[in-house]
Amino acid sequence: MRYTMTRPAYLFMVVLFGMMTLPTTATAQKGAKLNLVMEGEGGANGAAVVWHPTYKIYYAGFAGNVAFPLEGFDAKGRHLFTVETGFDLRGLWYNPGTDRLEGNGYNDAGWYYYKLARSGEPTRTQVFVNGMAQPDAQSVGSFDPEERLVYFLSGREVYALEVSSGTVVSSLELKVSSDTPYNWTTVQYTGIAGRELLLLDYESGKALFFDKETGRLTGKANLPADMPLYEAFNFSWANGFLWLFDKDTRIWSAFKLKIKS
Repeated sequence: MRYTMTRPAYLFMVVLFGMMTLPTTATAQKGAKLNLVMEGEGGANGAAVVWHPTYKIYYAGFAGNVAFPLEGFDAKGRHLFTVETGFDLRGLWYNPGTDRLEGNGYNDAGWYYYKLARSGEPTRTQVFVNGMAQPDAQSVGSFDPEERLVYFLSGREVYALEVSSGTVVSSLELKVSSDTPYNWTTVQYTGIAGRELLLLDYESGKALFFDKETGRLTGKANLPADMPLYEAFNFSWANGFLWLFDKDTRIWSAFKLKIKS
């Protein structure tokens, strides 16, 4: 016997289905200037967000596996594509000198860049620095385009490496207390004069800014109280925004910070 759904039952199912398929943006972080909803499956730790000014695309990828998602978004946060990272990425940056999307990988995987299609979608990777060119296996690199240096964090020490060769140029000790619980994988370059280097204090919910010449703490900014913060990965800096990743919603949220001395 053929079953025919009654109108009340049909309406109930429509409402139920609609509730189940609400867009993920319904859980986007309040107060954020922009939210990037990661649609691909796999991965738990957001590695970085990068703005590519030539293609006008935000790139966001997961750390941990060559098959994890790397996704693209337009300037308004609309999703453009999902591909595999193709590299066990940790750091990711835009190099204006080469007009390339570049990054560093896990441990001794080296540094790489993405071949991009005309649309800006990554097609494959190419290694340009071989071997262990970072202080730790999990180190997340951040790029200084003025000095053409990649910064890595190791304890309180920031190492600066030349981008074309991976050679260590200098190191700097940040003036931060040893008991400050900051994100240990990541230092970010902001481009703000006198506040170029950024750490994330994940317990007090503060962004900590340091002078790249002296290592002195020169500014602090409060982060949203309801935003989850982590001791490794899951924060970035791109296009003038601090980006924080929520593992539960799988959303990168961008914030404009009020920095105080």
